[in-house]
Amino acid sequence: MQKSTFILVASFSTLLLSCTSNSQKENVPTMEKSIVVTGEFGTCCKDLKDAMDPSKVHNSFFRIEKNNVLYLTVGYVNSEAGSGYFDQAVIYCPFCGQKVQERVEIKGKAGL
Repeated sequence: MQKSTFILVASFSTLLLSCTSNSQKENVPTMEKSIVVTGEFGTCCKDLKDAMDPSKVHNSFFRIEKNNVLYLTVGYVNSEAGSGYFDQAVIYCPFCGQKVQERVEIKGKAGL
């Protein structure tokens, strides 16, 4: 499980970096060209659905907040104050690349 978890986080980090890199700006999908998956998260592909399914993955790195924003845990640290997590809102599915959330929606739901 640890090896596949590392690959998932590394793959997502690579996807995230490729989507935000200034040098590759022309390759980043724009809002006009992107189609956002509507409905429940995990409807874009079986891999995301399975990765979020608690009966298949007991400690999934994916979670949906009360404000209906999908997050992926990309970092974890233990400290004297307790465990800390670094979560990143998922904009593109790390498995199929389909856009699952809009940045503006996430900001609005987070109250920013």
